[in-house]
Amino acid sequence: MRVEERGLVIAVAAVPDRGKANEELLGMIAKIASVSRTAVSILRGHTARRKTIRIETADPSGCAARVVSAWSGADGGELKSKIRRSR
Repeated sequence: MRVEERGLVIAVAAVPDRGKANEELLGMIAKIASVSRTAVSILRGHTARRKTIRIETADPSGCAARVVSAWSGADGGELKSKIRRSR
């Protein structure tokens, strides 16, 4: 996961077959944001590489802080490890 000018970039291992990659992406975002999987959805880009994601939460500031803290100061290996441990 990294931040670029175009937005947050997250790589997934799943192949884009029958929504598997989308499900993996949404699951990762839910874990990072500490929300339920059902609170995360794709608004635009279901079949595209670039997606617009919605996270429904009663605490948007806290959710944003968790996402920012997940990538700031952590290299990809550390972030992957955090995600695996939280599954």
